Amino acid sequence: TRINDYAFYGCSGFTGYLNLTNITQIGNYSFHGCSGFTGYLYLSNVTQIGDYSFHGCSGFTGILNLSNVINIGKHSFSECTGFNKLILSNYLKSIPEYAFFRCYGFKGSLIIPESITKISKSAFFMCTGFNETLSFNAQMIESSAFFRCSNFKGELKLPTDMTEIGYYAFYECSGFTGSLTIPTGIKLIHQYSFCECSGFNGNLILPEKLDVIYSYAFYHCSGFTGSL
Repeated sequence: TRINDYAFYGCSGFTGYLNLTNITQIGNYSFHGCSGFTGYLYLSNVTQIGDYSFHGCSGFTGILNLSNVINIGKHSFSECTGFNKLILSNYLKSIPEYAFFRCYGFKGSLIIPESITKISKSAFFMCTGFNETLSFNAQMIESSAFFRCSNFKGELKLPTDMTEIGYYAFYECSGFTGSLTIPTGIKLIHQYSFCECSGFNGNLILPEKLDVIYSYAFYHCSGFTGSL
């Protein structure tokens, strides 16, 4: 039921799919660098995924289904570029740092469950394949969380109870359209947080109690038609 830390670390000669349907826990670095896989990854009963567990396993294809996962570790799927869809669990409380770093292949919508309150540093860094909506209710978006996720469509609706938008959080996310409302709980807007987000074509609405807008926060966001 468990695969321990470093169990298959660097075993790059595997081919085909990886079936872990009877496993519930996957340890740290357990399949790190196993880049030979060329099919699906089956994780139907997995609830715990450790740090760097599938880092660099770039050959997987199809859906990355994490619908039963309670915890995923940092860098757990970083640079896994073959997946074409991501399904996240309603049990997750946060997305750890670099969890899906440079996972280029995802398509469609990125739907982040309401259970998730924090999206950590570089969690979806350069996940450029998403080409539909972005939906989330997280209160905290850390630095570079959606760095260069450039193909989203539609409005960026930030949760009303959000308290933090980090550095470079939405840098070059140029697919957003419509207005942008900064939640009332935001006291400062960090450097480069919306830099090069050029698709907006409505109002930029800022909260009355906003203290600081740092340098380059909205640099090249040329489409806004009004502000408050």
